[in-house]
Amino acid sequence: MAIPSSFSSKLALAIFARQPLLRRLPATRSLARQVLLLDCCRSSNDSARQRLAEGQSMDGWLLVAHEQTGGRGRSARDWWSGPAGTNVALTLGLQQPQLPPEVFGLLGACALADCCVTVVGESSRVALKWPNDLLLDGAKAGGFLCELPADGNGTMLLGLGLNLNASPARELTPYPTISLAAAAGQTQLDGTDLLAAWLWNLERALRRYLRAGPAAFEQRFLELLRYWAPAGVLETRSGVSGPLLDFSLARGLSWGDCNSPTTQPMGWISSLKALVPASGC
Repeated sequence: MAIPSSFSSKLALAIFARQPLLRRLPATRSLARQVLLLDCCRSSNDSARQRLAEGQSMDGWLLVAHEQTGGRGRSARDWWSGPAGTNVALTLGLQQPQLPPEVFGLLGACALADCCVTVVGESSRVALKWPNDLLLDGAKAGGFLCELPADGNGTMLLGLGLNLNASPARELTPYPTISLAAAAGQTQLDGTDLLAAWLWNLERALRRYLRAGPAAFEQRFLELLRYWAPAGVLETRSGVSGPLLDFSLARGLSWGDCNSPTTQPMGWISSLKALVPASGC
């Protein structure tokens, strides 16, 4: 594949090295069969959507941005992408009719959480905030955005923004943030290692889901939610609160009184807040 003229050696050093990444991935795979490096873009998801609008394929493509100037999260919120060459901003494209877009996002979030556990060394330090924000030590480190563009012929776009080596100043965000490097007690982490591990995890999770169903993934997602909200959650629309009880793709999330739980599908739940544990407990 031809590499764009905007590619620079600085990109390979700062984010990851393309050829070593490809050598670490399974030869037969659904994800990242082609890799495109973007020197600077508004967002990797926007670049992927533009490719689809121009009639180009995004199935099996991975776009990685060296510098992202207009990243966004859920509900059109801005995402701080950091100085050029410090953090991860990427988009994966996939055509898989058996995989709902929201499941693609959750699979990606769980796969990344497992990578972060390996880096920081303790499972309870890594959590997912509903539905797919990555938290390290209670502070936001990353997030996912999965889209299904109308002109993409069924191609899902999974965008990831991760604070790998830098995080925004406290005054820039309404919530605490952290980088993976800081959580690991390091000054800098290698993006190649992280991306290779994440893609391996996600490829395995995708194959397991398509072969055996969602049971293993559902349990892992619930576990990661409980690390975020060990005392339970408050659903802001209904006002119902209580411990997290169960999660399934078919039924949705269950919380509240275990004798009379509240269960709602993912699309119905607009916002969840983690309850503060009672003092002395």
